[in-house]
Formats: sequence, structure tokens, C-alpha cells
Amino acid sequence: MKIAFLILINFISIVYGQADKNYFSSLGSTIQNEKKVFLSTFFSKNIANASGNFHVTYYRCEWRADPAIRYIAGTVTC
Repeated sequence: MKIAFLILINFISIVYGQADKNYFSSLGSTIQNEKKVFLSTFFSKNIANASGNFHVTYYRCEWRADPAIRYIAGTVTC
């Protein structure tokens, strides 16, 4: 009885576990769109909106963390 039940469960998972064919075609276009956006931002010369006529050599970070409530706050000064 256990073997018949396992075979039935296996058969049902194989038959109904298949993804819809339209899902994969829409997934392919989504992957291509995400790839275009990534490549355009990755290879762009101006990654930040700030002007490129200064260089930051020091950041001052002040953090206040409370692990009891998973809270982090703070300030960053250039």
C-alpha cells in the first residue's frame, strides 16, 4: 500500500509540477531587459549624480545600533 501511495504521489508531482510554457518565454524577455539595464549602468562613466571634480579621501561614520530591535541609524560626513 505504501509503495502504491508513493508512486501515486510521484506521478502527481511530475504531471502537475510542470511550469507553463508561457512562463519561460516571458522570463526570457525579462532577463534580457535586466541585462540591458545592468550593462548600461555598469559601463557608464558617471555612476553617481555628483560632479566628478572632487575626490573624497575620508568618510566619518557615526552609527547608533540597537540589536534588540534590529535598528541602525547614523550619519555619514565627507
